[in-house]
Amino acid sequence: MEATAGRIPPETPALLDQVFATDGLFQRLYEQIVAEGFSVYSRKRIELEPKAAVRDSKVPAGPSLAVSRGAWAGLVRYAKTAAV
Repeated sequence: MEATAGRIPPETPALLDQVFATDGLFQRLYEQIVAEGFSVYSRKRIELEPKAAVRDSKVPAGPSLAVSRGAWAGLVRYAKTAAV
């Protein structure tokens, strides 16, 4: 999956759909975002969650954490656009 600046790669929705179908937590999160079941505060907290995890972690920030933050940001962006 090749990322372009500020754009979600075309294959991302299909990959995320696959994750949502196989991982109950992501599926519930996605369904709740799509159903607009999150308050503005909760949406902001979801966006900040990876940053807090890295900040609170004793593990040095490396490529795996950077990818994780990027993947989470992509998930949030995709879910918000799907909710519109």
